Amino acid sequence: MKKLKNTDNLKRGKNFMKKLFIYFFLPLLIFSTMGYGQSLSIKTHGLSERDVTRDTLSVPKYFDRRYSGLENVGNLTKVFLRVEMSGGKLTTPVWAFIAKPSGSTVVFGTTKNLDTSKQVITFIPDKVGTYKITVTDGSLVDTITINSALYFGVDGGVVSCRICHDGLVDKNDPTVTRWEGTNHSTTLKRGLDGVLSSHFKASCIKCHTTGYDSNAANDGFDDFSFVFPSVLQAGMYDSLKKEYPQAMALANVQCESCHGPGSAHYSTITDAKMVKSISPDVCSYCHDSGTHHYFGEQYDNSVHATGTHQYTNTSCGPCHNGQGFINYVKGGKVGLTQSLPENLKIACATCHNPHDATNEHQIRTVNVTFQNGYQPQNSGTGALCMNCHQSRREAVSYTDDYLNNLSSHFGPHHSTQ
Repeated sequence: MKKLKNTDNLKRGKNFMKKLFIYFFLPLLIFSTMGYGQSLSIKTHGLSERDVTRDTLSVPKYFDRRYSGLENVGNLTKVFLRVEMSGGKLTTPVWAFIAKPSGSTVVFGTTKNLDTSKQVITFIPDKVGTYKITVTDGSLVDTITINSALYFGVDGGVVSCRICHDGLVDKNDPTVTRWEGTNHSTTLKRGLDGVLSSHFKASCIKCHTTGYDSNAANDGFDDFSFVFPSVLQAGMYDSLKKEYPQAMALANVQCESCHGPGSAHYSTITDAKMVKSISPDVCSYCHDSGTHHYFGEQYDNSVHATGTHQYTNTSCGPCHNGQGFINYVKGGKVGLTQSLPENLKIACATCHNPHDATNEHQIRTVNVTFQNGYQPQNSGTGALCMNCHQSRREAVSYTDDYLNNLSSHFGPHHSTQ
């Protein structure tokens, strides 16, 4: 009887532990792991003219204007922000301004759910200054900083872009001088002088000038007096510079077109007062109209745009990370010395240098050396692609020493070409 009683106690004890696990520990375990592997992030949501034109599903149109995707924007520029839940679904994201300029009465626009894990929201900065936005979803939170400023042109301001970046800061690498050799620096001049196209007209101005935004008051090109000429001919650009000096100070695609307005910069880069980005959104702002300017759409249909197999380590980064290839070329193609901070797609600016027209189409390099030391000649611009689209190993030495090279990655590192 005593033994039977002990057995009953043991059974009751086991049942108790089983129930304790099912009703307490198991729910606790599930609850505690629900957020495991999930992360919340805010990013800008760039929009091209093609995106705006093709947004026909929402009434009124939600994506109603272009946005470069920069965190540094002109005052009164409409900003589109996107929150993403990686590894899960959004539940009830809550947006809030945790900092804004004195006197600002800014409010958020409506939200738009792109899918179960992505939501877009808008706002229009109404004062020059810093805006800090946070989004919270459950226990997860992220913050982004947007700077609102004014444009003043490559030679404008108390301290201009040229003063610092063509002598003081870039003593051995005059950025402005190199930029002056690119088509961006003369894109309005060539249009007005009748060189660019016989179809060049007033509607083209928005992409051939700096700071143009008809919805904003940002001291961009369109905020100053300018009348489009009835005749395009040689000397027209210089003539209009004299007639409309304020507007023409923002002529052509200048530094601020891709870096954002510089009125709050003056050596300060914190709080997005000056930014640099290789995101294709910056280029697509002008190069993706959906009709005659189609580079953005072509890029979106490429494998580069998918962002698959992105890496930040030193061995893979040069070819699997947009910034990695830039650093690799700048460093003399001897490899990366440190890992990259984030995964970035192979974008337009990965292969094309916005500041330098030394090579055709402003590509970053026209030379390549294969792993066996062979340097192909007369490869044209294709040599740029060969820097990555080649075998990454020299076959003879690699296979001769195969015992030391055995790994899960043994064998040729194939290329897509």
